[in-house]
Amino acid sequence: MSDLVTARVARPLSTTIVLAAAASLALPLVARAQATITTDLGLNSAFVWRGVTSTNRFVLEPDVLIAIPLPRATRTTLTLGGWTNIEPAKYDGPHDLSPLAGNPGPAATSSQVWAEARRAMGDGGVTVGFTRYLYPNVGDLRELYNTNEVYAIASAPRLFGLGVAPTVSAYYDVQKVQGAYVEGSLSRDVGVSVGHHRRQAVTFSTTVGYSAGQGTDVTGAQSAYFATDGVTHVDVGARTALVLGALTVAPTAHVVFGRDELARLTAPDRLRSAKVWIGTTLSWGHALGHAASESSSAESASTESASTP
Repeated sequence: MSDLVTARVARPLSTTIVLAAAASLALPLVARAQATITTDLGLNSAFVWRGVTSTNRFVLEPDVLIAIPLPRATRTTLTLGGWTNIEPAKYDGPHDLSPLAGNPGPAATSSQVWAEARRAMGDGGVTVGFTRYLYPNVGDLRELYNTNEVYAIASAPRLFGLGVAPTVSAYYDVQKVQGAYVEGSLSRDVGVSVGHHRRQAVTFSTTVGYSAGQGTDVTGAQSAYFATDGVTHVDVGARTALVLGALTVAPTAHVVFGRDELARLTAPDRLRSAKVWIGTTLSWGHALGHAASESSSAESASTESASTP
C-alpha cells in the first residue's frame, strides 16, 4: 500500500501563481473592506492528512490566507488560501515514508489552493468551499492525481452548556476519486494552570473520519485515498496558543488510531494501530483595506490534515 500513499501526496508549487491570480481578482473587495492576510508556518514531526501518514519525518508547512468580510448584513467572510508541504531533506532511509522516494530535498510534495465562504450563525457557522489539489510532474502523478474537491463545514455552539463544540465536515472529490470523505469532531476548551497566577486555554478534540467512496477502486478506473470504505481513523488531539507580540505560537499533539490499512501505515515496512505526531504553528496576521467591517473568523480547509489544507 505504500505506493498508493506515495502517489496520493505529491503535489506541486504552482500554489503561489494560482493564489496570486485569485488575490488580484479580490483586490476590489479588499479596497472596500477590512480584509486580513495571515501567514502560517507549521513545523511538524510528520505529515498526516486525514489520518494517513504521507511523510513520517520532519516537514515544513507554510500557508497564506486572505480573509475578506463581505457586507456586514451578510455575516459572511470570503477566504482565499494556499498551502504547501515541504520536505527539507533527502528521505531515503529504509524506514522513511516520503513521496520524494530518495530524491534530494528540499522539495514541495503537496500543495493546495482553495476558496471558501463562511456565514456566521451565532457561535457557530456554515462554510462552503472549493479546493484544488496539485501534484508535481513526476512520472504520471499529475495525470492521475491532480484533482478538485468541494466541501461544506458546519459548526454548532457549545452543547447543552457543557462547553463541547461539534463540527461536521463533508468533502467530495469531483474529478479523480469521485467519492466522499466525512469528518465529525467534538472539541472542548479547558483552562490549565500555568504557574501560580495564570491559566492557559487548551483545546482538546476528538475526530472520526469516514470514507464513502474514496477507498481503493478494484477496477482501477479511479484513484483512491484509502484502502477501503468505512471508518478510517480516530484522532485525539490537544492544542493551545501563545501570543508573543505580533506572533502566535500554537503547539499541538495528536494520537491517531487507524482503522483503515493506510491510516495504520507508519513506514514502508510497518503498520501500527496507533501513532503520535506533534507540531507547532507560527502565525502572523495583518489587516488590509480602509473601512473597518464586522467579520467572522474563517475556517481553513487544510489540514491540520490536518493536517487538513
